Amino acid sequence: MADRIAVLNAGVLQQIGTPEEIYDHPLNRFVAGFIGNIRMNFLQCVLRNDEVPSLDGRNGAWRLPITASLRDTIRSRTDAEALILGIRPEDLTLTTQPAEGAIEAEVYAVEPLGDRTIFDLRVGDDIVKVRTPPTFDAVPGSRLWFNADRSRIHLFDPQTELAIL
Repeated sequence: MADRIAVLNAGVLQQIGTPEEIYDHPLNRFVAGFIGNIRMNFLQCVLRNDEVPSLDGRNGAWRLPITASLRDTIRSRTDAEALILGIRPEDLTLTTQPAEGAIEAEVYAVEPLGDRTIFDLRVGDDIVKVRTPPTFDAVPGSRLWFNADRSRIHLFDPQTELAIL
């Protein structure tokens, strides 16, 4: 096993680093989607600076509250309103009841894999994959709520696809 890897896209070097660096801090959307076994979720969003700062999905399909500190960090790196939120399936948690800051979704598909279960959730026009322990149970058509570990979210510029956060 190598201690450093290089990620290429059509023969063009995208990033060099340790596997952990590339997984935790991808430099662009291609690297973020390429590394990891279950692909990172990508959702178009808008940064809102309402009373409670948030990242809002297309057509208001979802709202992910964020701290003022996180909002300020994002603002220090970009003036863009439109962004792409990246979040890995293992950095999402599911619950059967509404929870503060959680996003409501409909179970679209369930993929039991023995040691884990992958849920495909429909949120507006998007499908979000969530990895759970095998004991979490829900059926297609049911309502669930998912929450994101805010310290593990990634944001990308929709024009350049470079990482902002």
